[in-house]
Amino acid sequence: MHPKPLMNDVNWKTLETKHITTGEISLLALSSSALPYYYRHKGDYRKAEGYQLSDLHSIPLIQRVRTQLSRGNLDEARSNLYLLSDPSKKAQTEKAETLLENARLEFFEGNWQQCLSEINQSRNHSPSSVTQFTLSQLASICLYELGEFSKSLSEVNRCEAFEKLFPKLKLGFYAKTLKIKIFALTRSIQEAENLFNQLFKELIRENTLDADHLLTLMRVKTDLHTIKREPAIFEPYLCYRLSEIIGDNLYSGLSQIDIAKTHNHTSTEHAISPHLSEYKRVRDLWNDRFGKTTTGKLVATRVPSSKKINLSEYSISNHVFVEQHEALIKLDPFTVYQLNNKPRTQKALVAFRRGSVSHDTFFKLVYQLNLKNSEDFKNTLKVLISRLRKQYDISIRSKNSEFRVDPILIL
Repeated sequence: MHPKPLMNDVNWKTLETKHITTGEISLLALSSSALPYYYRHKGDYRKAEGYQLSDLHSIPLIQRVRTQLSRGNLDEARSNLYLLSDPSKKAQTEKAETLLENARLEFFEGNWQQCLSEINQSRNHSPSSVTQFTLSQLASICLYELGEFSKSLSEVNRCEAFEKLFPKLKLGFYAKTLKIKIFALTRSIQEAENLFNQLFKELIRENTLDADHLLTLMRVKTDLHTIKREPAIFEPYLCYRLSEIIGDNLYSGLSQIDIAKTHNHTSTEHAISPHLSEYKRVRDLWNDRFGKTTTGKLVATRVPSSKKINLSEYSISNHVFVEQHEALIKLDPFTVYQLNNKPRTQKALVAFRRGSVSHDTFFKLVYQLNLKNSEDFKNTLKVLISRLRKQYDISIRSKNSEFRVDPILIL
């Protein structure tokens, strides 16, 4: 008798395609325990959590802990971990798995030494290969945060070995991004940036880039700017926008601190205070940079308006053009358009980087010609604008011989 496959192993893309093309599979026919996995695959993490919370009894306790940790519900996760540690409870699971979740809890709190202690204990209980993969990924980050770069790189190398066995798991991607930061600190910035561009290009080429990938890459790019001692102008704002779309409060708080550091003053206290109260890691970083907090609130409750950040000051539109890798990214809903062999479309996106451009200037930038009043020239322009609107969902307005769009971020 063949064992029942895990929900993580279901090919959701095939399932969804079959449902759309043949109508044979209805999402409503899926069991309630399958729906969270489906929506997590779709990138709708909030809906996945909603289905989990609506039918808790059908969801394994260990999976509920993982969701609670990823969404920042640390108190609930801690309570459920207590249940998992109690051998008298029916929810008892493998010791290695429970210790892994204890390690993840310490990780989210920024307790690097405690996290390593839990990792070492878990490794002593014969964990599965996937659990070993996760333990190595967590250990690599903890060691990096503690300044043990050589040991961190050893854990990264373990992750790369596990990735050969489990190429679909994102853990391998996270290990690669950490390797970039280690190389930037221990080898050269140039080598690190080459790895960064290679990884970014690979995700776009293989059509696997998602919002979480982009958020992680932009945080790495922010760190590279810091190592080079230069300001990260747009990346923190893009991280903030992505973390809000995903619903990741931890990285929303971290992004706001990066924004405040970039501008060398305190962030909007009303925006960041809730995240300070949720995460010790964010509170500690805030304290290191701007001073102490009390009960998650900023001590300086009256910050002069000149010292506040307007999070829309460098508003990130819904479109990002990655010029080096010839890809246009729509943030919400997250979509990647590959623009290989579409040079005019690429030039048009660059022309729109400032949000408005005259018809004459636009035509000259895209076609290297002066716009003439003939109908042929005007029709050529209309076709291109229509394609940008319909294919890429870019809102373009034309008024007084000028195109106006929301500024497109060029990376």
